[in-house]
Amino acid sequence: MGTIVKLLKKWWWVLLLPFVLLLKPWDWLSSRVNRSFYEKVANACYEAMTIYGTKEDVLLNQLSELSKSELIGVYDAFGARYYSNHLGIGVPNTDLLGSALDLFGWFSHELERKEKSQMRDIWLKSGLKLTF
Repeated sequence: MGTIVKLLKKWWWVLLLPFVLLLKPWDWLSSRVNRSFYEKVANACYEAMTIYGTKEDVLLNQLSELSKSELIGVYDAFGARYYSNHLGIGVPNTDLLGSALDLFGWFSHELERKEKSQMRDIWLKSGLKLTF
């Protein structure tokens, strides 16, 4: 009996390993789901701005209820996408037709003053530097 107690005192942490291994996959799955969600919202914003006549209501609906961390995730997922200043739309990934802009750069080109103000109100909670 004394030997078992000594072993447990020395190796107690080994008993926790199965629980740690069970929790690890859920954390990985959660971050993957979040990335998928951020990409979905970022792509919806992109599509709302690439059609003729920006769909401001889609942008506001997609973003207005998001938390600080979700907004940051969407901003990161949007990345830099090519925008044609001449055509006012997204273009294939080439410097000849446009320049790579982040989400805020797209807002600068696509939104009117009123919509920019509404977007600033939404994005203030993100803590990101607003450049639109």
